[in-house]
Amino acid sequence: MLGTLPLALGILASPIAVIPAILFLLGPRPTATCVSFLFGWTGGLAAVTGVAILFADGIDAGTGKPIWLSWLRIIVGALLLVYGLLTWLRRNAKSEPPGWLTGISELPPPRAAVLGLGLSAVNPKVALLCLSAGLTIGMEGASAGQELVAFLSFLAIGSIEVLLPLGAFLLAGDRATVPLQRVRTWLEDHGTSVVVLVVIVIGALLVVNGVRAL
Repeated sequence: MLGTLPLALGILASPIAVIPAILFLLGPRPTATCVSFLFGWTGGLAAVTGVAILFADGIDAGTGKPIWLSWLRIIVGALLLVYGLLTWLRRNAKSEPPGWLTGISELPPPRAAVLGLGLSAVNPKVALLCLSAGLTIGMEGASAGQELVAFLSFLAIGSIEVLLPLGAFLLAGDRATVPLQRVRTWLEDHGTSVVVLVVIVIGALLVVNGVRAL
């Protein structure tokens, strides 16, 4: 579990899911669309992480822990470093929000679920973090029960950024609108800097841990 905690926090620190979640909660069908988005987002995290766990378990069961799995961790860490650096170089504090955010509050629940699935399973940064988490869990040589606990814990932390605004809305109703708007604005202004910092730190940790395991 501790090995995947930084990776889960990397997902948690990204605004890629929380901003759409807030937009859904400010739309005409807040609960239905946000819950659907949550299922899609968590499903994507589960799919990528689960496949990586099964892959690592299969390799480990047949041949032990091969050196190339450590190299794979190094490669994933290096890709995260490159992603973070490119994102930082391309940043623009005055840029408008991404075009795909326009009008998403009007999406029906099924399309909100598809969006959540795509943002978690297809987005390079999130997919790399999930892949790293799955490999970490699968390479620890733990029992099936321990792997399941680590897997579910990773999903829970990775889904907090959607669960928190949804929970606030369910508890406070319309009173949560103004705070959610403020959070959205802050994330749009500062989210890129937070993501870059977290991704670079996690990428460096993966590279270091991979080198140590060689």
